[in-house]
Amino acid sequence: MNGIKAFMLNNSLAATCALIKDGIIYAADGKECNIHIFDPCGNRTHGIRTVRAYSRLRYNEDANAFTALGCDCSNRVYCIDENFNELGYTQLNTDCNHSCKFGALTDVSSALLSNGRFYVAAFEGGAFLFDPNGSIASQLCRVERNEVLTDFIAFGEERYAFASRRSGFTSVTVSDVGQTQSAIVDGKLSLRMLFAVGGTVYGLFGYSYIYNRIAPIYTNRILTLPKAIENCQSPC
Repeated sequence: MNGIKAFMLNNSLAATCALIKDGIIYAADGKECNIHIFDPCGNRTHGIRTVRAYSRLRYNEDANAFTALGCDCSNRVYCIDENFNELGYTQLNTDCNHSCKFGALTDVSSALLSNGRFYVAAFEGGAFLFDPNGSIASQLCRVERNEVLTDFIAFGEERYAFASRRSGFTSVTVSDVGQTQSAIVDGKLSLRMLFAVGGTVYGLFGYSYIYNRIAPIYTNRILTLPKAIENCQSPC
């Protein structure tokens, strides 16, 4: 999965999230109760019905399970098994000082760190670690004035990647054991999600709304964002 993988949902909606598991692409659109499944070349193979629409879907490699955010603007993290059966949820408990100050929940994932398992949650104004019971353990970062945090993932010990929007631009930052790199997303692309497979960070990018592309953006400790593709190319 080293190159750009292009795919399009059969309902002509934009993918709000996508991930790679065992070379297979799983995507959701945040509107319909369905997981869209594609082969490594971006060809749709089938779909799986779900109990609700998911705006953000993530796979936890170490737990062999999925977590997701619904479209109800709540702080619930849904736990899903490998067959996409919903097993329950964890409510992230934010007191008024945090929830009022940092806005809506935009991203969440599960991470196994040296001192235990946590939820890594991004709000519009900052990112936090939550314990398995949904209580705040620590704050990871806060954004600057007029900046909105859209993604925040942990892909190893002291290894983080996040994205934010400010003044019409989207930027991506990777912090890898103290080494920090940042870049601005091509204005013709929309960054819809960051995720990691092993030590590689990928981005889900949108183009002209219905077109979706997954590209590796951080490999061998180098951050490189893709440019908009102006001509048709074979995905494989």
